[in-house]
Amino acid sequence: MTFWLIVPLGLSFFVYQMTAEQRQLQWQNQRLRSNLIEQGAFDEQTKLRTMVAMV
Repeated sequence: MTFWLIVPLGLSFFVYQMTAEQRQLQWQNQRLRSNLIEQGAFDEQTKLRTMVAMV
C-alpha cells in the first residue's frame, strides 16, 4: 500500500521537473531566435546573413 502512495508522487515530481526544463529550453530558444533576427537580416532558406546587414 505504501508503494502506491509514494510512486505516483515521485512520478509526478519527475514529470514536473522534465516539463519545467523543457519550458525553460523553449523559452531560451525563442529568445535566441528573436535576438538573431533583431541583430541582422537573414536569408530564410540558407539561414545566412545577407549583404545588407554587413553594410
